[in-house]
Amino acid sequence: MEFFDQNSFTIFLMACAVVYVVLFNFLQKKFGKADRMMEIQKELNAINKGVGEASRRRDNAAVEELMKKQSPLLSELMSIQMRMLPLSLGLFIPVIMLLSAIEPYVLDDSRIALFDDGLLAHCDAAANDLIYSNCISLNSSSQQGAWVFSAEGFLGESLVAQNATAFYVEKGKPEDVFLQSKQHGILDIVLGAKAVSISPYTDKQAYSLGETVQLHAKTSEQVDRASASINNGTFYFVDLPVPIPILNIQRLVGATGAFILFSFVFSILFSFAKGILKKMNIHIPFVSDRPKMQETAEQKPA
Repeated sequence: MEFFDQNSFTIFLMACAVVYVVLFNFLQKKFGKADRMMEIQKELNAINKGVGEASRRRDNAAVEELMKKQSPLLSELMSIQMRMLPLSLGLFIPVIMLLSAIEPYVLDDSRIALFDDGLLAHCDAAANDLIYSNCISLNSSSQQGAWVFSAEGFLGESLVAQNATAFYVEKGKPEDVFLQSKQHGILDIVLGAKAVSISPYTDKQAYSLGETVQLHAKTSEQVDRASASINNGTFYFVDLPVPIPILNIQRLVGATGAFILFSFVFSILFSFAKGILKKMNIHIPFVSDRPKMQETAEQKPA
């Protein structure tokens, strides 16, 4: 049973993004020395301005003196940012795992084994040719649109390779889906992991209801087992009113991308709201900073 539908989950994502931004701001102020970071940024801006003026005057001695002041500030800024990294990941990763677990249309995904046995029942042409196969049938009630076929290769119980491709039932287009892959990187190979790649494909890209889809996944090495995950043409997405600049993306597929975008937008709005409240000398817990007069009164000994 799904917890949310498409619209209610979008509203839930937005609410989570607001809570995440507020909580992250609180943690940053509590443990990340946010005030000190602002001071460093101001000092660095002043130094950069001074370097520019000294360069125009060709005063090399002044430039060198200013650069000496810049180095410890950059080191301190990096130290503060590194201090916040565990807190950032410790907050972000659990949130993403939770949202992915309750994302709509995940529970109806199907998983089947892929075989390299040469059996016609598994739509496998030849045994032991490193092409793992199986078939699924599309009936009259199958979802129309873009489907995602994700192939996974295992050595023992370890997932060593994952890749995905799309096929289309009656309709659909490439931008409807987001394809994920996992291949071994250089670090994995250095640590002794066996480099395995997997390339999924289907016998064709466009299908009609009632047809059979042949699923194939070619691996670079023999694996202990291979499996396929099929999203059955149902997935969560958010269509934006305008494409994201530079990336030219208008459809966000999956909870992760939508949550990151919402968090980014709310973070900008949050910073804007903090600036307005600061100018108005208004303090709201977890949102705005304390007015300086109030801080002075609280810090003054009795």
